[in-house]
Amino acid sequence: MQPLLVTFALQDEYVELPPLDFPTKVVFTGVGKTMAAMAVTKAILTYHPFGVLNIGTAGTSIHRTGDIIVSRHFVDRDLEPLSLEGVISEIHTAGGLIPNLRSIGGPELTDCEDPIVNTGDDFVSGDAVVRGDAVDMEAFAEAVVCAHFSLPFLAVKYITDIVGQNSVQSWAEKLEDAKKGLAAYFLQIRNAANS
Repeated sequence: MQPLLVTFALQDEYVELPPLDFPTKVVFTGVGKTMAAMAVTKAILTYHPFGVLNIGTAGTSIHRTGDIIVSRHFVDRDLEPLSLEGVISEIHTAGGLIPNLRSIGGPELTDCEDPIVNTGDDFVSGDAVVRGDAVDMEAFAEAVVCAHFSLPFLAVKYITDIVGQNSVQSWAEKLEDAKKGLAAYFLQIRNAANS
């Protein structure tokens, strides 16, 4: 049976998933788009998964810490300003890897049909204005690799910090909260599927 590839940028972000109806392979990609693209490409060629689920932490400028964003819509903040033919800076992926995965948080998030994860090779910590619901450093690259291999891709991001409010310190302090929150989230999804 083909596995689900589950990716985390760092081992510090690892969350054990409850038992699923299929095997999983966990890969730690490293930080940034290049490392993520290389790691996911190698893992796809090695494990031949039926899809890829990226789990991790992210910042936001419009939601709250503790919110969980489930996304299949990604933009590359490094490439988005370019208007050159052939440059891809936005991608939608096929989701549906695990039934019932949905964003949770305030009404502006739970009512959002297609939350955006904004990816770039920098840790957004200033007063930068970025498009999207969450900012990270890997998801767009993983989505592009999955599109190349015609694989479904979904990202689940726990919001650890608010952009411009001491993001680096907040991320380190909120990492344990993120791991507990994500573990509880996936357990709740599993229990709902079994009831």
